[in-house]
Amino acid sequence: MEGAKTVEALAWRASSNSNDLLYRLQVNNIDGRTLAKIKKICADWDGIGYGWNKKTRHNLLLFSRTFKNRRAWLKWAKQFPYNLIEFNSNGKPLKKKLGAYYP
Repeated sequence: MEGAKTVEALAWRASSNSNDLLYRLQVNNIDGRTLAKIKKICADWDGIGYGWNKKTRHNLLLFSRTFKNRRAWLKWAKQFPYNLIEFNSNGKPLKKKLGAYYP
C-alpha cells in the first residue's frame, strides 16, 4: 500500500435553473476511519456519487447542495475541517483559502 494520503476536497459551482447557487463537492482520499466523519459533516448535502480506489483502498465521495448566496457557501466552506479548493468555471483554482487552509 502507498503512503498515507490526506483527505482533500474540491468544490465548484454548477449551473442551476434557480436563483440559488448550486455547488458540487468532491472529497478524495477517504480511508475507512474518515468515511463516517465525512458523511456526518456533509449530512445536509445530497450524495450524488461514490468511488473506490482498489489500489490505495481510499474512497471518493461526490455531493451536491444549493446555497442562498455566496456568503452562505463561504461560511460553510471555511469551517470544513479538511483542505478545500474551489475551482472557477474554467477549472482553475481560486485563491480564496477554505477549509483547513483557512487561517
